[in-house]
Amino acid sequence: MKANLMNEMIDYIEANLTEKINYQRLAKIVGMNEFLMQRVFSIVTGISISEYIRKRRLSKALEEIQNTDQKIIDIAIKYQYSSAISFSRAFKKEYGKSPSDYRKQKEKSSQFLKIHFEQKSNQELEYEITENPAITLWVKKIESDTLENLHYQIRKFYKEAKLTKEYQLWNQIGMYAIYNHKKKEYCYFVGSTKKIPGTEEFLLPAGKYAIFSVGSREQKQIIGTDQMIYHEWLPSTNFRLEKTPCFEYYQQENCFIGVPITFKNSI
Repeated sequence: MKANLMNEMIDYIEANLTEKINYQRLAKIVGMNEFLMQRVFSIVTGISISEYIRKRRLSKALEEIQNTDQKIIDIAIKYQYSSAISFSRAFKKEYGKSPSDYRKQKEKSSQFLKIHFEQKSNQELEYEITENPAITLWVKKIESDTLENLHYQIRKFYKEAKLTKEYQLWNQIGMYAIYNHKKKEYCYFVGSTKKIPGTEEFLLPAGKYAIFSVGSREQKQIIGTDQMIYHEWLPSTNFRLEKTPCFEYYQQENCFIGVPITFKNSI
């Protein structure tokens, strides 16, 4: 995802903080489907796009609470809260005080700033281009209606799974992890090529993939590699993403990230 497109998306959000944000419009700006746009944003920034929007709205509301005489209910409605109660609850969770207390006590501002993306340089990332056949996997499915809750469910799943023989078996034969999205359903599949009780069939489609070796199974390292792929590698190449799901493949102490791509000729 190119830095200029990310910045254009951020500018659109900023211009529409007082309106309902159209996620399909955001996805169109960066040339991705809605699910992939949300996932890439989360990888690159470390925060979900809905959380970013929430924090920016509260930050702008804070400015107006401190610097205007507008009624708090009017500010709440302006920044897309349905009631003063829901706004006050969100505000207090973010800033530790209610909006009215903040206005009375003249607290110091604590702003959540608008993100700006810069294109980095002098970065190297090794990868291998492969033509993968279709792979039949046997997986456990984790699902949610929001990407944020899906991430919570995934963390919970792994914490419990590491205590089971099932997880140990996946590690022995090689474990796959795949994100997917259908309509309002966010899904995460984890499993292997071996059928074990309680798993369902999942077909990873054939296609051309760029395979990146993380060199570790540490989540911090995986996220860092993901960030480089989407924020550095893709904008620096003539590859573009395909709609086929990305995957992570865990073997021994390493993680490989598979990104579905096609090559686009430069003009």
